[in-house]
Amino acid sequence: LIDTANGDARSLLNALELAVETTPEKWNPTGNPPEPAFGSTIFISKEALGRSCKLEKKENRFHIVSAIAVVVLLYLVLEGFGITCPIKFLTGISCAGCGMSRAWIAIFHLDFARAFYFHPLFFTPPVILLVILLKKRIKPVFYKGFIFTMIALYVIVYLYRMIWGDHQVVVFEPAKGCMVLLIQKILS
Repeated sequence: LIDTANGDARSLLNALELAVETTPEKWNPTGNPPEPAFGSTIFISKEALGRSCKLEKKENRFHIVSAIAVVVLLYLVLEGFGITCPIKFLTGISCAGCGMSRAWIAIFHLDFARAFYFHPLFFTPPVILLVILLKKRIKPVFYKGFIFTMIALYVIVYLYRMIWGDHQVVVFEPAKGCMVLLIQKILS
């Protein structure tokens, strides 16, 4: 079984389950119903299941933190090329998080009014990250409500800034987007 699993806890559990399902029962001539030949295997798989869940939680946290690190690194590399926002660069339209980086820079300079100007929800990303990392310890109803509320807040703030904002931070200029310029270049 260990060779089949290649050292992976989830694969080992799958191999154990397959072994349990395919192991023939041995008949006890004096007993009814028949006594299964795999009672101890079931005990081991239940114990392994608890260990596997712990490993899976650690892997999920690692994946979340890794994804965030990759996004931050990508933004830093693009910043080096003068591209402050890939979405705005490609489409010419600001995204819902537009101004967030400038807001955090303002926070580091202790200029909270300027941070609020750049993005009124500048304080939410660390809270959202914390809630996502603690998802298993939070009641599902609260978690879903929180995520829905955050999405709704970002959509409302985005629409307000796009329609009634001063258009210094959030812009709608599709004609200046890289995709439109590329299409115009191809067609001309």
